[in-house]
Amino acid sequence: MKNSKILSLAFLAAGTLGLALLLQMADRGVLPRGSQAGGQPAAEIQVTEPMTGIETLEYYAGRQGVDADTAQRLLGAKVDSFAGDATVVVSVPLETTGTYAPYLDLYCQVDGDGPILSIYSVQLCGAEENNRPFAGNISVFLRGDKEIEYIVNGDFFRKGTMDADRAGRVDVAQGGAAYLASAIRDGDPEEQGVYCYQNGTVKV
Repeated sequence: MKNSKILSLAFLAAGTLGLALLLQMADRGVLPRGSQAGGQPAAEIQVTEPMTGIETLEYYAGRQGVDADTAQRLLGAKVDSFAGDATVVVSVPLETTGTYAPYLDLYCQVDGDGPILSIYSVQLCGAEENNRPFAGNISVFLRGDKEIEYIVNGDFFRKGTMDADRAGRVDVAQGGAAYLASAIRDGDPEEQGVYCYQNGTVKV
């Protein structure tokens, strides 16, 4: 009986200590995966209807806040090679340690209502063209006919120019993966960015 009481007190003490540590981590902005400190509630994942090449370029220009020529330069060669309604865009809302609420946009080549054939562009964007530069890493994996795993790990800044390898252009076939890295130049050395770590799977 005495040993049982001591054991119960030990579990209670351990639970209290664990809760205190979690609260301390939250106060410092260090949270487990998928958690959010001081940010806005996550929006829902959005998937477009299949789009033609022209529609895809218009969509990209609107999301990224660029003109038609820039959209054509960055995506045109790819989408112009597709036939018919061959692109869907999967937009995954990302949680950050601040109020900035970006999306991870995955441009996918599809076969009608069938499987995802490839992921050909990986982009970050904010709501209403509020696009902040990102310093960090993005990984994407095409796991199945309609299943994508993603990992985003890095910081978003208000100022600076983003240097991204391959400008988001990838070629991820079934069972494949892509890894993108970006850095910031001409930024404010005093600025503390908002951090994002998110790892999830999307079923389209």
